[in-house]
Amino acid sequence: MKKIQFNLEELLWRNRMTQKELHEKTVIVDKLKRPVIGENERWGVRQATISEMCNGKTKRIPVESLELIAEVLELDDINKIVSIVEVEE
Repeated sequence: MKKIQFNLEELLWRNRMTQKELHEKTVIVDKLKRPVIGENERWGVRQATISEMCNGKTKRIPVESLELIAEVLELDDINKIVSIVEVEE
């Protein structure tokens, strides 16, 4: 069976960055991209989303979140964030 695996924890380790620092940097980048947001929106990638990605508990993630993470970590290939792995059932 195939499974999506996020490689974010390793990327953070390689960049010597904490989950909180990634969250804070995504907020800064997002504010520059969209200075005004709706009442029920928030800037950046939620810390809980980042934690879920690092711990393999992510069920879904908006494309915008992946774009912000890629921009902060200066990635040009989605395969550095996400992999497809074979797992036994």
